[in-house]
Amino acid sequence: MPDKEDNGSCAELALLKFAIEDEGLRQLIQETPSLRIMHYVDLWSLMIELPAGRDVLEEAVMSSGDPVILRQWREVNDIEVEESDINDWIHLHRENVIRNEVRRTARRMLYDSSRKNVDELLNYVPYLSGSGPTAGSRLLDSQSMIDLYNRSLQSGRMGPPIKLGISRDYDSFWDGYRLLLIVGDTGHGKSTLLSWSAIATARLWRSSMLDSRILFFTLEGGIPRQITRFLSALSGINRIHLEGSNVDPETLEALEPYLEEFKELNIVASDERQLDSMIEHIESLALEPNGIGAVYIDYIQMIYYNGTASNEESALRAIANILVDVGDRYNIPIIAASQLSFADKNRPIPFGARAIAHKANLMLWLNKLNDSDGGPTAKVKCMKNTLGPLFEETLMIDYATNRVF
Repeated sequence: MPDKEDNGSCAELALLKFAIEDEGLRQLIQETPSLRIMHYVDLWSLMIELPAGRDVLEEAVMSSGDPVILRQWREVNDIEVEESDINDWIHLHRENVIRNEVRRTARRMLYDSSRKNVDELLNYVPYLSGSGPTAGSRLLDSQSMIDLYNRSLQSGRMGPPIKLGISRDYDSFWDGYRLLLIVGDTGHGKSTLLSWSAIATARLWRSSMLDSRILFFTLEGGIPRQITRFLSALSGINRIHLEGSNVDPETLEALEPYLEEFKELNIVASDERQLDSMIEHIESLALEPNGIGAVYIDYIQMIYYNGTASNEESALRAIANILVDVGDRYNIPIIAASQLSFADKNRPIPFGARAIAHKANLMLWLNKLNDSDGGPTAKVKCMKNTLGPLFEETLMIDYATNRVF
């Protein structure tokens, strides 16, 4: 029998061990929110891509060479379970997930406790508002699903398009993308591309009469520097000439119409680094009438998780899970830059990206090129795209004005 004092990981390990050869259990875990895998996400993500069976999974684990997956595979194999106890393990894992959900949302409930009534607070934790793991869920037949889809189109629930400024073919991304990563080394243009994307998207929404806002977390240079990036992208004026004492009267006069335009764009900036506070900002704005259409983060390693910067893979993995979760809850895409270095240029995924790549729908590697001949100044390579094709594009990036052509 399972230990009722289980710390959370044992029950999850037991379910994963049963699920190695049990396709029905895999489907049950995928379809039941209160059975979601919380700790062994890397192994689970690999498992659900393969047919049930120990041999095929073991071969894929060994072929991956991923130290996290290899460690998780060893731990799954080390746990001893009895098949007759499977229902007890499922029950215990469900309890652990619910307890984790309660703890995770308690801070948000406390934050809103003075502003919302009790019924609204219960919506934060659906498991408290009814009995069973799917309290508050719905059963929809095919006609009802089509009706829901049509209503979502009429209400804009599918989400406004996000412009990345990459090319004509791969420039806009719609609903379904939750985490979009722009990765690359220092100085290769990640902040430039994020700033340009936010400006291009805000302009598109304004011209389309969309009221959704963009929330832009600028975590490295602060809000004043980010403002100059935005204004430089709008005006085409060199960012250096827009900073502090460098702004002369002629520049200020040329900038004036773009200052007025920027006031009309629905962009909200924050320099908050603590993950809990960032989530509170997102949820607070998402619940307001205009809501949020997109969240930008520059950059993800600057987020503080449990009081420290998130350079460890375990922290990055947790941050990615939380960001995708809040994006799913409020139908908000998260567009984030990730500071990465390449230990091996031939690796298909950059060193350090494995911690967050499993949650990304789209991952773009931005690489600065030699621009001495006046040609393209950067190359963007799509390394992952769960909702479309992979691609490569060359870009003209004006690093001085934060513009992409």
